[in-house]
This record gives sequence, C-alpha cells and structure tokens, in this order.
Amino acid sequence: MNLLIQGTSTALISSVIFPDRTALILTLPQAPPQLLWVPDSQQLQRQVIDFHLGLENLATEPYDTRLAEQLYDALIRPLELALNQAGVNTLVFIHDGFLRSVPMAAFHDGTRFLIQKYAVATTPALTLTASGTNPIKAPQALVLGSSEAGPVGNRRFVSLPGVRGEVASILLHLSTAARGECGPGPAKGSN
Repeated sequence: MNLLIQGTSTALISSVIFPDRTALILTLPQAPPQLLWVPDSQQLQRQVIDFHLGLENLATEPYDTRLAEQLYDALIRPLELALNQAGVNTLVFIHDGFLRSVPMAAFHDGTRFLIQKYAVATTPALTLTASGTNPIKAPQALVLGSSEAGPVGNRRFVSLPGVRGEVASILLHLSTAARGECGPGPAKGSN
C-alpha cells in the first residue's frame, strides 16, 4: 500500500473473480478498503469477450462505445462517487482472471473514455511494483505509429491522422525527462 501513500490522489482497484460474482475492492488514500460485488461473473466475462472483439474489429468497423459503456457501468460507475469525493486522478488496476487483459482506459462513460478522466495503470500485483522513486537517468522508448492506411497481414487498417503529433509529443517528453527538465524542450527524431 506504499503506492497509495506516495500520492494522495491515487486509487487502487483490484478484483477477485468467483464463479457466481466478482468482487471489486477499492482502496483510497487514508480510507479503509471498500468492497463491491458485481453479480454474474459469466455474464461479465461474455461482455469482456464482446468488448475485445469490438476492439479487434476497429480496422473494419466504426467503433461502437456501447460495450465500453456496459463495462464502465458494471466496474467503474459504482465507484465514481467515492473516487470523486477522494479527489482521485489516478487509477491503478490489479485484476484477476479474464479482467487482466481488459484495456480499462478504453471504457466509456457515455461522454468520455476513462483515460480522459483519469491516469490509468495496470499491474499484475502490487508486490511486483517498486514503490520507491527511482529517477530514470535516460528514458528510452520504441515509439511507433502509422499515419497512413495500409494492410497488416490480412487486415487493412485506417489512417490515424494524429499519430505524427502524438509521436512528437512522446519524444518531446522523453527528451525533457532525459535532461531532468519539467518544461518543453526540443524533441529528437520527431520528423
């Protein structure tokens, strides 16, 4: 729980899947854990599978947020009041079973994606996460994106016009972090 002590605006949401229902455990800073039961684990698993299939079909079909909204309603909306009251801006998920592979950031509240409301992180277990602050001397990342439509394997992907700006922004943040600066600086390789 040291992770929560470091930042008073972080919430930990973990899950435990049982055959008939799923437990969500919300841990907020300076508060005891809260337990919420989501009924019917099998139905939840079917929703997760459908959600994954919808994300995989993005190259051929327009994105439909309905499945993302159903999962938001089941797993996030019941926690919203507590999250808002605690002033949370970061969610750390530690999920069990089939929920481990769910891209929580893609959940949708009917207006915005979860990632537009909170910083979102996922970890397999809190004990695998180093809770100390270790400064990164020279951060590195492989930054890839496609701004042009094209085939990959037997699928055709649409163009993503924001990719160049997003890649440039990531490179900018990496270059300023490498110099230990907080403000903007020139990005290397952003062309």
